[in-house]
Amino acid sequence: MIELSDIDFSYERSAVLRGLSLRVEAGEIIGVLGPNGSGKSTLLRVALGLLTPQRGVVRIGGTALADLSRREIAHRVAALLQDESTAFPMSVKDCVLLGRFAHLPPHGFEAEADLRAAESAMAEVGVLSLAERALTTLSGGERRRVLLARAFAQGAPALILDEPAASLDLSHQLDLFQRLRARAAAGSAVLVSVHDLNLAASACHRVLVIEEPGVFTVGPPAEILDVERVRRVFGVEVERGQTTDGTHYFVALRPKD
Repeated sequence: MIELSDIDFSYERSAVLRGLSLRVEAGEIIGVLGPNGSGKSTLLRVALGLLTPQRGVVRIGGTALADLSRREIAHRVAALLQDESTAFPMSVKDCVLLGRFAHLPPHGFEAEADLRAAESAMAEVGVLSLAERALTTLSGGERRRVLLARAFAQGAPALILDEPAASLDLSHQLDLFQRLRARAAAGSAVLVSVHDLNLAASACHRVLVIEEPGVFTVGPPAEILDVERVRRVFGVEVERGQTTDGTHYFVALRPKD
């Protein structure tokens, strides 16, 4: 569903991604991990066609992004970016309905199906009761959930989400990743950047760890997130444990000496 082939991307003379290839299949969640500045958000923006790589090809649903219009891309993939502004005083419902824009006819208005999709998405993330509230009156976590509802309302088979759990409390973080697992089980392809190693270990089918330009590793969390790699990449001493269902978890002890 989402394929990046041999991607190079640099900001001016500073290389961020080098030779990066990744394929996200329908039915799986891949978590993107790495230290600050490693290129996680850049990777997601390249995957969405918001940044153009100096080398390599991005395909969504088997078609190169360069051969798709923005409307066609929106039919295939929905996104949540890290730095989206919610300062405009629109209502929650109107914000979520923006996710239906690609489905509207030129100069058209929302149909009943669009309203139902928006209401369903708001209910899914627990913001339906806020539908008439202005975005500017919400907490950071509530606004984040509204943007998630907008992405869900879009109805695209692929999701690209940049730190979707940011500003969410623990309950809503767990709920979010349970819903992403359910969407993957229903056939969605999900590419998501994650800071929390425990969320990545418990919710993602595979993880991509970016260490530096040209150095990355992809595989199941239990194999990739070993103590030595976490220590090297994130600069912390950790202990790794295992829950009764076999999921690994990490406890950060101190910065690496």
